[in-house]
Amino acid sequence: MAWNVFFRHNRWQKITALLLATLIWLTVDRKLQHGGGVRLTLDGSTRQFERVPIRLLISHGTAERYETVPELATVTVRGDPGGLNRLRRMDLEVFASVDSIPSGGEVRQRIRVVLPGYEIVRVVPEEVLIRHPVQNEGPTH
Repeated sequence: MAWNVFFRHNRWQKITALLLATLIWLTVDRKLQHGGGVRLTLDGSTRQFERVPIRLLISHGTAERYETVPELATVTVRGDPGGLNRLRRMDLEVFASVDSIPSGGEVRQRIRVVLPGYEIVRVVPEEVLIRHPVQNEGPTH
């Protein structure tokens, strides 16, 4: 097939397809650059949120600092597809609770997620290691 025939045959359909493909590509690229990447399953009823910060729920009066390993979780949520598309990562309350840990000690706690109106399908990891951070000694003079 000669190139001139290729360009003339169904010209408007090809131009329309090219414009639509370009618009789709630009939209997806822009969403990904702004952290709006959304992964939905084929049924449209679940959504996965990655890199959600794990917060610590510390008992009242405790002024100690703790570190969590890991610091981030992946949460899969099920619910209304329209509502899932409007959810943001910061809408999820992902936490582990700490009563007290002996100095230099550590404890494993189950990660909990609060998101009213939605079912929490999966949390990875299921547990977090909570410990006192290692205190670095300053340089001696």
